[in-house]
Amino acid sequence: MTYSRKDPIYQKVYTAMDPIREYLWNDGGDMVINEITDDFTVRVSLTGKCKECDVNKEIMMDGVLHVVRKSAPEIRQIELIH
Repeated sequence: MTYSRKDPIYQKVYTAMDPIREYLWNDGGDMVINEITDDFTVRVSLTGKCKECDVNKEIMMDGVLHVVRKSAPEIRQIELIH
């Protein structure tokens, strides 16, 4: 099972990511939620210029997880899909 856009957990994660996404938009990119699994793993992808950025993606995902867990503490991990 995966959570859909209508599920409260999806809405919490999406809203929690908004401040991060604003920074990405300013750089010509975005972060998209592809899936939230039943074990509370959020799978995301980077688009636009962020897809090719040389920022350490592992550190970035750790930061995203930290921010998301403030609103949705049940989230276990953030996975970057290439």
